[in-house]
Amino acid sequence: MDVFVINDVWTLSKGTHDGLPLLVRFRQGLDIDSGRRLIPHQLKITWGFEDAVDQGLPSEAEERSLEDFENHLIPELERDSQSALAVVITNNGRRSWYIYTNDVEEFSRRLHAIPQKEDPYPIDIALTRNEAWQFYTDIVKNCS
Repeated sequence: MDVFVINDVWTLSKGTHDGLPLLVRFRQGLDIDSGRRLIPHQLKITWGFEDAVDQGLPSEAEERSLEDFENHLIPELERDSQSALAVVITNNGRRSWYIYTNDVEEFSRRLHAIPQKEDPYPIDIALTRNEAWQFYTDIVKNCS
């Protein structure tokens, strides 16, 4: 079975969007050809901030919660290259993680398996079939 190799080299790009701070973090050098073939589905997980401060960025407490969520989520999703986190965008009171996966049902099982705090994580999930990986290639092109 082919395995998608996940590169752990990240780039952070800063700018503005609609007059608010924009932070874009993305993995460099993901193999787009393999990605198109092996993990064609794009999922977006979005967390709307309860305590947006400093023009739509998270408070320190919320940033810790966001980091905790990501630190539990990503190892679970990426453990056997079933999914790969490609892009993280923070802007206008929310953070979105863009993840490519080969199996949406397995992604859902793994997402629900991560440890929760007292309340469920305040996230929304959207799925698109993005076989061309156009979103990722546009981010790399525009933010490099």
